[in-house]
Amino acid sequence: MVKIDEILKRFKMFFNLRTDIELAVFLGVKPNTIATWKARNSMDFQRVLETCEVHDVDLNALFRGDSGGRINGEVPLIPRCCQYSYVAGLQDAGFIKRMPRKKLSFPVEKKLRAFQVEDDFMSMSTGNAYVVGKYIEDADDLCFGEMYVMVNAVHGVFIGRIEPAKDTAGVVYVLNEDRQGDRCKVKMFLEEVMEIWKVTHMVFDGLPEKSSDERIFHGMKKVTP
Repeated sequence: MVKIDEILKRFKMFFNLRTDIELAVFLGVKPNTIATWKARNSMDFQRVLETCEVHDVDLNALFRGDSGGRINGEVPLIPRCCQYSYVAGLQDAGFIKRMPRKKLSFPVEKKLRAFQVEDDFMSMSTGNAYVVGKYIEDADDLCFGEMYVMVNAVHGVFIGRIEPAKDTAGVVYVLNEDRQGDRCKVKMFLEEVMEIWKVTHMVFDGLPEKSSDERIFHGMKKVTP
């Protein structure tokens, strides 16, 4: 017998939804609809299946719990050794196609990209780790204090927390810290920035993990520009 409650629990886990209200908003139904589905052990299967199709959800994982993965999506990987070439290759449509790709088990949107980080990124011993970023169209959408990949036409790829420059328009600072506690603050002119990617996940040793303030910003102290 199908247990709707279990299916909805897995659905929330797949999309990082914490409450039934968040689930209702995500599915576009009224908040009390979720409670009704659970009470009747029935739901709007067409709505759920359409959502799964849009996000390429593994239906066996959702309905039967057969698989730990839920999304059959891939993103291009940009290793450290290729990051300067990446800046030069942005005008080459074939460059990204030549990069390795990684299948991930979280929702892959239309434009995600993974950049390899340094071994001591943000005070952590990360090993072979990548940050996965969502493409940001406009620098005006930057949220100060959050983590971004900034692709600079002059200086290359920088990954860190973004802070504003006081009284200076068009300038931000990219902040990072290594395991020794040495802080790095890079001044960046937005007119030199070719791409911006907001970090949403980190991939450790091939296993995707949702990023969190505690993990991403571990050891980071705020630097006043």
